[in-house]
Amino acid sequence: MHISELKEGTALTITAELGSEKLEFKTTARFSIDNTLVVDEILSENEEPVSLLSDQVYLTVAAVNERQLPIVWKNVLIKHISFDGIDYHRIAQSDSGKVSNRRGAFRLYLGRSAMFQKGFNKSAIEVILKDVSVSGFSIVTTEELEVGGMQPVHLVCDVDHYQINILGLIVRKQVVENSERFIYGCKILKFDKSLDKFIMHYQREKMKTQKTGSMLRDPDAEETA
Repeated sequence: MHISELKEGTALTITAELGSEKLEFKTTARFSIDNTLVVDEILSENEEPVSLLSDQVYLTVAAVNERQLPIVWKNVLIKHISFDGIDYHRIAQSDSGKVSNRRGAFRLYLGRSAMFQKGFNKSAIEVILKDVSVSGFSIVTTEELEVGGMQPVHLVCDVDHYQINILGLIVRKQVVENSERFIYGCKILKFDKSLDKFIMHYQREKMKTQKTGSMLRDPDAEETA
């Protein structure tokens, strides 16, 4: 898929990598110009414009399609622009976007106790919620569960003042070596805005401890579209 084909209003995740640092930003698609995509101005945690025009920063863009699978554009070019007096960022792809069958979204590692139910007529069991993203989650349990099929699973986990309450399908199974436990990977059936907000909150807390360096500097100059 060409990035310029994204519809107005599509939510995007920008990932910027510089050495061992990895930061993520949210923005929204607006319109296309000359095979590039114009998006809302990308801002830092301090609401400052982000300059991502550097040969040392590796950039990827991810969006979620109708099947809740991420489409990823790697090694994109992002420039700060002004169009009709409004500040935006403009994204040019180096290759077509590829659909990923695995979770490309930011993954939050939790290791928290949770209640898990497969099928609405089954009793809930206690599991460990290993990690979660907006498109999927994984659990650890000693129970053997069926993988595949269309029978939904229901997970509830309280984390601080937020309750994760999601429906999904089991898509993968992994045996933990030297253990009687299993790891099950599940995909989430429906995008949850409140879960996305919760995950981003934890991600921002992590970002505060990182040195952002040149990845979060004000743009020196604007490009005029």
